[in-house]
Amino acid sequence: MKNKIFQINWPIILFIFQIFLSANPLWNSSAKPDTPNAQRPCLPNFDGRLCEKCAPGFKNISAGCLDCDCNPIGSTSGDCNFTTGQCHCKSSFGDIKCDKCANGYYKSKETNDCIYCDCDPFGAEGEVCDESNGQCYCKLGFTGRGCDKYKTKN
Repeated sequence: MKNKIFQINWPIILFIFQIFLSANPLWNSSAKPDTPNAQRPCLPNFDGRLCEKCAPGFKNISAGCLDCDCNPIGSTSGDCNFTTGQCHCKSSFGDIKCDKCANGYYKSKETNDCIYCDCDPFGAEGEVCDESNGQCYCKLGFTGRGCDKYKTKN
C-alpha cells in the first residue's frame, strides 16, 4: 500500500496563523483603540473581532476579501456567502452571481429581468423554456409560446 503524500498550502496556513497573532496584520494599525481590549478597526473589506472574516459584500478571506460582484438586478442584496461567494438570488435568478435565469424562467431582452415561462402543464414537455425567447417545448399536437393551443390538421 502506497503512502499518500499530501501537500501543505503554506501561504494559507501562514495567513490564518497571522490572523490570530497579537500583531494582527488585518487590523488598521494607524487607528488606536480607546482601551487595550477594545475592538481594533480592521483593514477595508475585513470584519470580526479579530478581523478574521470578510465584511458583508466580500468573499474569500485567503485572497484578501474580494468583492462579491453580485448582479444588482438578480440579487436581493450585494452580500454573498463569505466562504463560497454565492450571492443571495431572487427566486427567478440563479448561478453564483445571480446573473442567469433560474429553471422555468427566461431573460427579457428589454429589461434584463427573468420572466416566468408559464408553460401549459398539459401541452408542454416541462416547465423549462428556451432561455432566449421564452418558447416552451411543446408535446406533439400542441403549439403556441406556452404550448397551450392545439395544432389543427391542415
